[in-house]
Amino acid sequence: MVMLMAWSYNGFDALLPPYYRSTRLSVSGFWDHLSGQLFSPSRGLFIYNPILLLSILGSVIVWSKRLEFGSLYRTISVICLTFLIAVACFPHWWGGYSFGPRLHAAIIGLLTVLIIPVFQQLPNYRVARIPLIAFIAGATVWGAAVHGHGVRSHNVNQWNVSPSDVDRFPDRLWDWSDPQFLR
Repeated sequence: MVMLMAWSYNGFDALLPPYYRSTRLSVSGFWDHLSGQLFSPSRGLFIYNPILLLSILGSVIVWSKRLEFGSLYRTISVICLTFLIAVACFPHWWGGYSFGPRLHAAIIGLLTVLIIPVFQQLPNYRVARIPLIAFIAGATVWGAAVHGHGVRSHNVNQWNVSPSDVDRFPDRLWDWSDPQFLR
């Protein structure tokens, strides 16, 4: 941290570079940004990782039932929610040139931990067991296929600039006729 502050002070005359300043945050467009970071066809967390939808169910479970490690799960859910709110307050919520929801890399592990209560409660929901297992299988295959394609294809990176720069035309993030993962 001291090295970062020294570098920042040397380059920007401030302890943190402009990128980390809270003055960049705004509630303007909050709901659009939140829905975009979760469901945009070219950056949406749940589009690229639909298995993480189960973290919502896991959060509901940990807040409604007494579970072992319940306070830990509740803390994780608050951290994830706070993180999503912070990103939604960021005017550049899509994270620039990238593939998928890169700004959420910091909480993917925590969201995955929130899926554990779903598996712990699975035996209690016999009617939902088969559809839930089918969803898990489908979401896992989808996520692996989308991310595998993203690793192998140069075209997914070209999507950021062609046919137009995503940072100049962020409406492209909502274009279902040309989602990044299909390039």
